[in-house]
Amino acid sequence: MSTNKRRVLIIDPKVKSYKCIDFELTSLMPISLLLTNYLATNDDLDTVVKRDFIVIGTGVLGGHAGVGLAVSTLTGISPQSNRVIEAKIEGKLAASIRSLGLDALAIDGCSDSMIGLKISSQNNQLVVKFEDAELLRGKSVWQTTKSLEKDNQTVLAIGKAGEEKVPSASVVCDYGFPTQTGGVGAIFGRLQIKYIAIQYGIFLTPGTMTRQISLEYLDGIKAGNILSKFHFDPPGFGVFVSPTLSGYLGGGNFATKLPSETEQFNPQDYIDRLAPNQEASCPGCIQNCLKVIGSTPGESPDGFRVHQLGITVFASQWADSDPDRALRFNSYCHEIGVEHLYISALLLQEEPRRDISVEELVDRVYEKNLNADALAVKNMPLPPFDPRGNQALGVAMALNPTGPRYDVIEHDIDFDPHWSWVRHSIFGQEFGIPEGGLPVATLDARRHQPIAEIWKLWSALDALGVCIFASPPTRDLRLSHIYAMTLEITGQSLNRELLFELGLSRLSLLRRLNGLLGLKSDEDDLPEYFFKNPISAESMESDGPIFGNEDVSGIKQSKLYFANLSRNEFDAAKSFIYREFGWDRNGSVVDNHPITTKSLTLQKQFNKIINDKNYS
Repeated sequence: MSTNKRRVLIIDPKVKSYKCIDFELTSLMPISLLLTNYLATNDDLDTVVKRDFIVIGTGVLGGHAGVGLAVSTLTGISPQSNRVIEAKIEGKLAASIRSLGLDALAIDGCSDSMIGLKISSQNNQLVVKFEDAELLRGKSVWQTTKSLEKDNQTVLAIGKAGEEKVPSASVVCDYGFPTQTGGVGAIFGRLQIKYIAIQYGIFLTPGTMTRQISLEYLDGIKAGNILSKFHFDPPGFGVFVSPTLSGYLGGGNFATKLPSETEQFNPQDYIDRLAPNQEASCPGCIQNCLKVIGSTPGESPDGFRVHQLGITVFASQWADSDPDRALRFNSYCHEIGVEHLYISALLLQEEPRRDISVEELVDRVYEKNLNADALAVKNMPLPPFDPRGNQALGVAMALNPTGPRYDVIEHDIDFDPHWSWVRHSIFGQEFGIPEGGLPVATLDARRHQPIAEIWKLWSALDALGVCIFASPPTRDLRLSHIYAMTLEITGQSLNRELLFELGLSRLSLLRRLNGLLGLKSDEDDLPEYFFKNPISAESMESDGPIFGNEDVSGIKQSKLYFANLSRNEFDAAKSFIYREFGWDRNGSVVDNHPITTKSLTLQKQFNKIINDKNYS
C-alpha cells in the first residue's frame, strides 16, 4: 500500500503551544532534514534566520519492526561546530515516534524556565503537556528518567551538563541510549527542555516481506555467519581494543602505536560481566548488538548499554584498560548526560591525575571546551579510528558535512585482504571495491570511487532510517532487501540510481545549510598531525581473531603498522569527492548541479506545504 502521508509535530515552549501538521509527500527524504532547513532558513533558502531548535525524527523505514529499523536522528545547530549536525539514537525512540504516526517532531522556541514535555495520543489526537521541571534542575539523566517512569513511555533527558549548555552535553534516551556527537544536550539546555516523555502507542508489526527478511537474517546468525560473534557474545559491536590494531584504532591521543596499556585489555572481563537474559536493545530488530555489561543492582540495566565509543575511548585513547573503570566510565557518562568521545578528548587535553575515581575524572573536565591543539574536525573530536590506517574513512570523516562520524562509510579494514573476510571484498565489488579487496593504509585512485559509492549508499540508508550496523556491503542486508522493505512499507519502488540519488541529495542539503552557517573548504581537512606522524608499530601475531571469526593469519603482510598518510593523495581524494558530489570549494554546493537543483526544488515544495498549513 502507498503511505505517502507524513505528520510532524511542532512545539513552541516559549508560548506553550503546539501544532500537528498532516500532509502528503512522495519523496523518501527524511522529514527531519527538510524540517531543519525550513526552521533554519528564510523562504528563499539563502539566509540562516534561526539557530535555537531541535528536530527529532526517523526515516520512512525507521520505527517499523524489522532488522536495522530502530534508528532515530536528532538534528540541530551544534554548540561544538556551530554547524548543523545529526546525532543518532537507537533503542525504542524510533518505534515510539512511529507509533504516534509521526515522522518528526520539532522544538522551536526557548522556554522562559526549565520545563519538561509529555507527548501522548488521546482520542486519536496528539496532546503535549508543558510541565514545570525546575525541581529537576541539577538532577542526573537517571534521576530525571526515574522520576518519570511509566509503562509504555520512552524518555529523552539531559543532566547538569546540558543545563549548563556545555559542548560535551548529550541527550540520553531511556537511561543508556545517548547522542554520541554534536553536543545535543546543550541544545536542549538552550531551549530549557529538561526532558521529553513520549507515551507511545502500539509498536508497528512487520509486513510479510520485512518479517521474512528479518528471519533470514537471524537464520544466518544462528548458522554461524560473521555476525554470530556480535549477536551472542559481548562486547558485540561495543569495543575492539588490542595493540594488534595499531594504525586502525586510535590510542593515546592517536599516538603512532597503541599504548602498552591496551595489552591488558581482556574481552573475557566483559563477558564475565554480561547481564543474563537481557531483552533486545531495539524493538523489532533481531541483531542484538548493544549489550548490557557491568550493571549495578537497583539501577536500570539500560544505563549500562555498551556502544561503539563508550569503552573504546577510555580503554584505548585514555589508555585505562581496567574493566571496572572502563565500564564505570561508560555508565557514568550515560548517567550525567555527557558524550564519551568529547570527554575522552578533554581528558587527553587536561590530563588530570590518573589515580582518582572515574567520577572525579569526568567531573573535572566536562565543563571545558576543546582547545585549538585538539585533534578535531570542524571543532568536533575525531572518533578513535585512525585516519592513517583508515584513509578512506579519514577522507569521509574530514569532508562529512555534519562532522567526523565514524560510521559515515565502512572502515577500510573490512576490505583488506590480510585482515578481513573474503566475502567483504566480493560484496564490496558492487560499490567499487576491486577484485581481491583494497589494502589498508592506502589512498591511491583505486579508493576514490569506493569512497563515493559507499558514502552515497550509507547516506541513503541514513535517510531511510536503516541502521548501518545491519547494512551492505559487510552486513547481511543486501540492496534487494532495502528495496523490498521500502516497497512494502511505503509503496514506492527503489533501484540503485534512485537510492544513490537520495543519499547524495541528503548530503547536498546538509552541506548547503552548513555553507549558509559559514562552512569553508579548509574545514574539510584532517589535522596536520596525521600527515607528519606515520604509524610506527611492530606487527604482532594475533592470538585469535580480533573482531569475531575472521582469518588474520596474514596480518604481518599488512601495511597497517607503518601507515603513512600522504597530503597529496588526501587532496586528490578530496577533489574527486567534490567533483563527484557537486560540492564547491566555498564550503557549499554547485548551484547548477542536478542534485542541488532537485534538492532545492524538494525543499521549496516542503516549505510551501508547511506554509499552506498556516504554520508560523
